[in-house]
Amino acid sequence: MQPDNARAELLWARTLREAGNLRELVERFGSRSLRADAPLYLTVLIGRAYEALGDRGEAAIYLDHAAQPSRLASSPIRQDLPLDLLQA
Repeated sequence: MQPDNARAELLWARTLREAGNLRELVERFGSRSLRADAPLYLTVLIGRAYEALGDRGEAAIYLDHAAQPSRLASSPIRQDLPLDLLQA
């Protein structure tokens, strides 16, 4: 019901992991967890899920991605944003 709720997303991912629904976890959150703005916890969770599924090669992709230093060190602000939006 709240697709942009990051906290709910992480809780959902953790619930799938705890319930043993690893295939659903990687299908739902796998591509999302490789985005630059993805929470580190989600990326590691997906990597560990692939490990548990026996796919160490795929797990390495996610765990290596999570290990990258300062994944979100900086991101440029779009120049076309109005100042009142940036001020908020």
